[in-house]
Amino acid sequence: MQLYRISGLIVASDIILPGAWPLDEGLPEVVIRRGAVAPALEHPLVSARHWDAAEGRFLLRVSGVGRFLLADGDRITFDREAGAPAARAAAYLQGSVMGMLLLQRGCVVLHASAAEVDGRAMLFCGASGEGKSTLAATLSTMGYPTISDDVACIRFDATGYPCVSADARQLKLSDEAIDALTLRGRQRGAVLGASKSYVSPPSQSLADALPLQGIYLLHSDAIVQDRIVPLEMPQALRQLKRNAHRPALVRRLGQAARYFEASARIIGHVGMFSLERRRGISGLRQTASMLEAHWAQTASRGVSM
Repeated sequence: MQLYRISGLIVASDIILPGAWPLDEGLPEVVIRRGAVAPALEHPLVSARHWDAAEGRFLLRVSGVGRFLLADGDRITFDREAGAPAARAAAYLQGSVMGMLLLQRGCVVLHASAAEVDGRAMLFCGASGEGKSTLAATLSTMGYPTISDDVACIRFDATGYPCVSADARQLKLSDEAIDALTLRGRQRGAVLGASKSYVSPPSQSLADALPLQGIYLLHSDAIVQDRIVPLEMPQALRQLKRNAHRPALVRRLGQAARYFEASARIIGHVGMFSLERRRGISGLRQTASMLEAHWAQTASRGVSM
């Protein structure tokens, strides 16, 4: 089995995970295996068209791909449909399935990318297409290591402070972004079902846990001036809920109250900001410079983000 580092966990898998970063050694905390998976859970507590959930178990059914059974936050069994490409199963394992496993483990999982700045984590949330991965790639070329792409897992340390574990996942970038950031030669294969490639970041964090310093909500609709605006607590809580990984599932699985409580704890320690900038590759460096100025300004004032 191949070992990978995913969201701070050592994962052993008997299927190749092309977007994850391989490890040479380590004690697996999560094991992914091929095996027979029944079409439905016995006595599920909650069911929907494509999934069943019970205590400690979650079954995901994906037409044309197969079935994925998650157990107790440390085991995944997948049963691939005949003729389904292994790459499609791998894509689900790294995305929706791993996100659900992190929920089983009690994590707060956001649809976000993250970068390391002076030993701390900065998160970038936003709707698909807002440029989370491209911004993380831009910062990586400027010496700010990539922590995660697309999925960010937040845990609380012994003192109750929110921390982010390095995901070591490769970035998913368009050809336009690859060319603009001069990252040709760092591609590690095509992203299935998207006009993007997996790209190894120029600098990457492998830290077990980095304290969270700031959360930025990317917003580009009808923007005439680039700026960073702090969000008040009620708005920040709404945005954290909206940017959860699979927010509908969080609600259906009865985790909304836990998520709200965890979100309030996060915002109690960490500032959340609206990062408003004009859409497009050409403004990436300007956005990154604006972020650097914001970080320097808050640091000089001794302001806690």
